[in-house]
Amino acid sequence: MKNPDFSKISWKEFERLCADLLVAEGFQIESEVSVDTSGFDLVAYEKFKSHRGESIQVKWKIQCKHYSKSGNNLGKDEVDKYIYSFENGRSNNEGLIFMIDTDCPEPAQRAIENYLDTHKDVFGVKVWNQRHISTLLQRHSNLLSRYNLSLPQLNLFENFSKLSNYSEKKVLIISDQSIIAHNLTSVFRHFNFETTFIPFWNYNYPVRMDLFYNRIKSQDFELIICFLGDTFSYPLPHEMIDIILTNHYKGASILFFPFLAWSVSKGINAKLTDLLPVNLRLPAEISLEEYIRNYHEKSDFTFFLNFDSFAEDRFVEIAKTSTKHNLKIDLEQSISLKYSYEFLEPKSSSQTLLVDSNTNPVLVVNNKRESKIAYMNICTHNCFSTIPISSPIENNIEMSKIFNNIILWLLDKKAQ
Repeated sequence: MKNPDFSKISWKEFERLCADLLVAEGFQIESEVSVDTSGFDLVAYEKFKSHRGESIQVKWKIQCKHYSKSGNNLGKDEVDKYIYSFENGRSNNEGLIFMIDTDCPEPAQRAIENYLDTHKDVFGVKVWNQRHISTLLQRHSNLLSRYNLSLPQLNLFENFSKLSNYSEKKVLIISDQSIIAHNLTSVFRHFNFETTFIPFWNYNYPVRMDLFYNRIKSQDFELIICFLGDTFSYPLPHEMIDIILTNHYKGASILFFPFLAWSVSKGINAKLTDLLPVNLRLPAEISLEEYIRNYHEKSDFTFFLNFDSFAEDRFVEIAKTSTKHNLKIDLEQSISLKYSYEFLEPKSSSQTLLVDSNTNPVLVVNNKRESKIAYMNICTHNCFSTIPISSPIENNIEMSKIFNNIILWLLDKKAQ
């Protein structure tokens, strides 16, 4: 995803943009721009919540750096200076955020990591670089308009044009209210697929389920896509399970989304256990405070596993693995996204093709069964916020292309 041209605005406007963006993302601003007595541009509070009912409030000192006009960047000495000021005035439940309109250079990142290695009680030092800020601005187009900035518009169908080679294929979409499900439905219809769409409010009602089951039970689908992002505590009706299994054994490919792994781990939809190419990593006991404090650890996400078995509306960067596979992943650099996901581990018979910045699997495939199966660990479920999570198909060109390649691989009966 291309970033807005931040050089079009002044440093003062960039600071105000940062403040407005924090408010839009649910932070509470304590100090106005450039007037915080501690020397930082902003002081803001963020409340974290747990599905167990706990909550904790973190105080963030925030430094905004507008480098795009000067060609400069966040340097190690500057990081050290602000960390020194932060450390001298730090109290419990406090962290530091650098908001910059460039990428974070390696020396600056190392300085942050060195500080965190020796200060385990800090709630975190984060860098919101241009990719992070751009990802958030995509969710708040009113701020782009307010500051006369823009992001490139994505044509929903442009990156799926090769699907025209598979027109009239039969696709079954089992859906909750996911925007991704509706995006894919629009794509399939645009390219003349024979698409059957069964939402939760139809299959969860026995009379309607009977109606749909009698209509589709004799059909042979070539692709089944199953979402469970908002209805994961409800079991799929046995008729729906029967359709999935029957078509799988006949050769239909399947694309699963969260929270199928969670539901299977709880004994819900247990008949699908063998089909999933992943297992859920289960949580142990840990305090919410420890969960938040350790969130900065980049190469280890085990602290999350001790807190919840899934995360909501989290910013991560996605990269491809070194695994060689016929499913083509064209990804020259990491993709920045904010979404909800499960903590997973691939089964021994599966291959992980994409991981996030916490090494958590994003795309896992298994083509050693009766048919191809993929698990895409991305969803738009968000029960802690009124901010809708954007669809990566609509708003990220690179991820849109990846979705296209996943579907092409699933539909291609020759490529394994």
